[in-house]
Order: sequence, then C-alpha cells, then structure tokens
Amino acid sequence: MVAIFRHHLPVFRHATWEPPAARCAGLLAEALPSFPWPILVGNRIFGTLAARVNSRHGTQTHGQTTAFCGKILSILLDYWQKAVKHLRNIWAKGATSCSFFVPALFLLDWRPTMPFGHLESPNSLFGKEEHMRKKAMALFAVTLIMTLLAPVVWAEDTIKVGVILPITGDKAKFGEIEKRSFEMALEEINAAGGIKGKKLEFLFEDDTGRPDVARSAAEKLITKDKVVLLGGGYGSSETFAIAGVAQQSKLPFLVNTGADDKITQSGWDYVFRLNQPASAYFEGFLPFLTEVVQAKTAAILFENTNFGSSQSKEFQKACEAIGIKVLVLEGYEAGGVDFKPILMKVKQAKPELVYMISYIMDASLLMRQSMELRLTPSIFVGGAAGFTLPEFRKNAAKASEGVFSATLWYQTLPYPGAKEYYDNFMKKFNAETEYHGAEAYAAAFVIADALKRSPSYTSKDVREALAATDLKTVFGPVKFQAYDKFTNQNKLPTYLVQWIDGKLELVWPKEVASKPYLYPVEWEKLWK
Repeated sequence: MVAIFRHHLPVFRHATWEPPAARCAGLLAEALPSFPWPILVGNRIFGTLAARVNSRHGTQTHGQTTAFCGKILSILLDYWQKAVKHLRNIWAKGATSCSFFVPALFLLDWRPTMPFGHLESPNSLFGKEEHMRKKAMALFAVTLIMTLLAPVVWAEDTIKVGVILPITGDKAKFGEIEKRSFEMALEEINAAGGIKGKKLEFLFEDDTGRPDVARSAAEKLITKDKVVLLGGGYGSSETFAIAGVAQQSKLPFLVNTGADDKITQSGWDYVFRLNQPASAYFEGFLPFLTEVVQAKTAAILFENTNFGSSQSKEFQKACEAIGIKVLVLEGYEAGGVDFKPILMKVKQAKPELVYMISYIMDASLLMRQSMELRLTPSIFVGGAAGFTLPEFRKNAAKASEGVFSATLWYQTLPYPGAKEYYDNFMKKFNAETEYHGAEAYAAAFVIADALKRSPSYTSKDVREALAATDLKTVFGPVKFQAYDKFTNQNKLPTYLVQWIDGKLELVWPKEVASKPYLYPVEWEKLWK
C-alpha cells in the first residue's frame, strides 16, 4: 500500500479529471450485484467523504480537491472490489445481516480524526504528501477491516455438517447411493423446521476412495469450513483416516458405513459408529450355516484393505469355532482383471463354502469368472459390500443368481419408516437402494437429533448430545454403547439375503424373510 500511494501521489497534483462520487457508488454496485446495499455503502463512504473534503476548503479549490478525492476513491475502489469477492460468496450462501456495516458507515461523521476529517487548508491537502498518504491509508484500513471482519459478524443461517464420501473413483456407486440418501433426509429435516429454526447444511467432500484424500477433506472441513460435526465415512481405510483427524481436532464424527473393528476399538471418545462392525457382518449367516448348510470346509477370499482383512480374520475364527476347516485364505489387490489363478486354487481345494469380501467391481468379476471356471461349491456367500448393490446383478448378470450375502438391513424389516424410505428413494431416483443408503439416511436423522438436543454447537456439547442418543431410525435403534473392546458403538443384528430371480431377497432369519431361501443351489442349471 505504501508503494502504491507513493507512486500515485505526484500524479494527484496534476489531475484534471473529476469522477463524481455517484460514479464510485455505481462501480461499487457493479462489484457487488448480489448485495442489496451497495448504493448505501457507496454513497455513505465515497459520496459523504468527497462532500466533506470539498466543503472544508471552499469553492476556489473545489476542482482540485474533488479531483484529488476522486483519484483516491478510484484507487480504493479498485482494491475494495478485490477485497469483497469473498463476501459475495457469503451472501450467496444465505447471509442476511449487515448490522456491522451500517454503524461502520457513520465513522466519518463522528470520528474527527478519520481520513480528511480535519485538513486545515488546501496547502495541507496538496503540500503535505506524507500526511495525505497516511490519511488515504487510514481510509483503506477502514474499508479493509469492514471486509475482513464480515465473516465473523455475518449472521449464520445454517448449521454446517461435513459429510465425506467416495463420490468419484472405484467406490463411487456406494458414494452415490449414500449421498442421495443424505440429501433426501436433509430435505425432510429442513422441511420440518431444521435445527432450532435454522437450516441444516451438509457440505459434501469427495475422498475418491483414498485415505490421504479423506484425511485432507476432514482437515478442510474442520479448519476452513468450521463444521460442527463430521459424518459419512464409507471405506474402512478412509474412515479410519478421518477418525484420526476428528479425534485429534476433538470434533465429533459419526461413522455410518466404515466397518473395520479398530475404528471404534481405538478408545477415541469423539468417534461414533452407527453401523455394525466388520466382525458382526456374518453373525446373521452363522445360524444358517450351522442349521442348513452344515459345511465342513471353506475358502475365504478378501480384498487387501482394512475392511477385507478385518472381516476375513474374524470369519476365519468363527469357522474354526464351529468346526469348519478353512482350506484357502487368500487376499487380493482391488481392481484386478483376472482372478482365475486364485479361483483355480479354490477349485482344486474343493471347499463346500466360498466366502468373499469384495467391493462391487471385484465381486461381479469373481462371480463371472467362477461361472466360467465352473467352480461349484455348495454355497457362495458375499461379506456384504459389493454383493448387495443393484449393480452387482447388472454386472454379474446370471452369475449373480443364487448367490447369498450378509447384509445389515432390508426394507421389509420392522423398523419405523424403513419401507417408506425405500419406496421414496425408488420414486425420487428411479433406482433401488439397500443397506448403504439406509445407513446414510438414518445417520442424517441421528445428526439432526443430536444437534437439536445440544445446548450449543461447541464440540464438547455436540459430542455429549451424540453420546446420549437413543433414537429409532429406518436402520434400526441407535444407542451408542461400550461393549467388548468397542466404545461409542451402536449394536444391531445382521441378516442374510440371496439373489433369487434377479431380485435381492431377505431369506434369514425365517421370521423376517421376504422369500424362502433357495438351497441347495444347482449352479449348472442357473448358469445355462
């Protein structure tokens, strides 16, 4: 600023043009077209200032003083236009109060030491360059302070919550169904009055299915966007990264899908999980395995991620506990194009049960290549994740028929609003939803419930409100508990589904089944 004024001040003495103050106000209006008060600001700051300077020094120097003032105003306006760009974004997001600015506009009237407030003569105006430089800088300081303080004093009309999901990348299909469900719930929450009269706002960030990106997204939401709570968390590796940032920042984080046991076994008091942990995924399948299948041997294939490793280890323990011998325990890298070497190893071992823990593309390809190799165990079972999405049926085609999968939810379960959520999703998006969507939809209402009960939006109060949650949702009852090695973990049962005639059906337990299970499965007949 000092350099700018030193450069321009010699020119001021010889200025011959006289832009009116109204022109400055007009330019300001152009700079802030979305604000309702640019003319007020322009006339008050620029018009009043010019009038005061001219009236102080009489008509003889009217032209010189006005020209000088006009030059100053034009330069300041240029910098004003740059400084207020971020205010336009704030206004666009719904800010409605400018209470700070209105009193500030009167500073020139009641503060005699403000710029140009006590000039003694025309000579002082044009002869004391350093004096005028200081005066001009003071005026600019007032403008800049008003601009920079705006975000602090601006009235907030929304309660911001950050939601981190895989919107792009290999897990984008999961992110899509969850984002849509969050948005559905948000519409309903705000239509019902929002949070204590204010709208709830979800700021979505894309983790692209990568832990480092997820960590950066969490840091941005916390430090820049100033959210009061974090939600989302799909992939276990990404969720664990987000949880670490949330705990370090002491900002509450509600996980709705990330399942690795250690997410809620790390003793983190700011991390809560709505969904079942990975070690519980297959619990609904075990009674079916012992009562109906009665297999003696198994093969376990899993993706080498936190989710795959965690569930595979626990399922191996469960198999051994009920007398099932694990013949193959094989991890693989996600995104492969040829699983036939692994599947040939399974075929040679001849297990009765093949249990696979995979995301959507790998799940589909594993089943297609199993069909090609004529791998025919007594039962194929997926560890949820990619085996329950509608895209699994589309991608695997007839190779999906007869395949079982663990699941965390089904739309016909006796949870309040479960079927309504499913039907409304279908109607709104012309697409099916499943447990991932239900997790996200329920999480949105848990977040809203906690914020309504919280006495303030400080991290401590929001955390305590979240910890006290006792809510019935479409996903089931939500109440965070400490059990075994878990803390802040919701505890819910799991279930077994099967693809029958191209539709995902709930088949176990029998008392809640939407259709009887198909077993034993004649694979060759289904694959013709």
